[in-house]
Amino acid sequence: MPATSTSWWKGRSGFGVYELLLSWWRHRVSFLISLGITLGALTLYYFTFFGISATPIFEFLRRIEYNSLDTRFRYRLTSATPIDPRIVIVEIDQKSQEILGKWPFSRAHFASMLDALRDDGAKVVAFDVTFDKPDRTADPVRALWAKIESNKQHGERIDPKFEAEVKNLASEFDADTKFSKSIDNFGAVVLGNFFLTKDQLNGIDPAHSTNTLS
Repeated sequence: MPATSTSWWKGRSGFGVYELLLSWWRHRVSFLISLGITLGALTLYYFTFFGISATPIFEFLRRIEYNSLDTRFRYRLTSATPIDPRIVIVEIDQKSQEILGKWPFSRAHFASMLDALRDDGAKVVAFDVTFDKPDRTADPVRALWAKIESNKQHGERIDPKFEAEVKNLASEFDADTKFSKSIDNFGAVVLGNFFLTKDQLNGIDPAHSTNTLS
């Protein structure tokens, strides 16, 4: 009787489905474990990388993922990722801070770097830095110039030589203008940007949020 039943199933198109279900039933424990791990991993991935407000556990998992990614890049075979001699990385490290001072550095240093790279024949420069606020290194000179302008408006006489000297200093230490000119002279420069979601834009001036995710 069992042989007759099996022969009958072999002649039917549903025999393949029957065999698949039978195989799954034999390995149901392994299948359910694999399914559970897969669903759990997908859930963690979604909340870690796409969730708006991450919980501490997901922040912890995200940090583990970032650290493991660094390790994977560090120990991957050199032959699998040949070095392109056309690409050069200018790093901002501890030695840079010892020489140039506390971060953020003056934009004048970035301007000098762009000029040097242009003279050396670089084709494209991409910054992994976001210049989202004005340069602050010349704030004392700007404050002094603003004080002079305010005093002049109130009728106070200002020494023309002193006024000219402060104006020259303000122009000399205007790092943002220097950086802007260097960018224009170089041409192919890619700057860093923030990409924010609509929820993250709450309370931000629309004039400062030109690059957003829909």
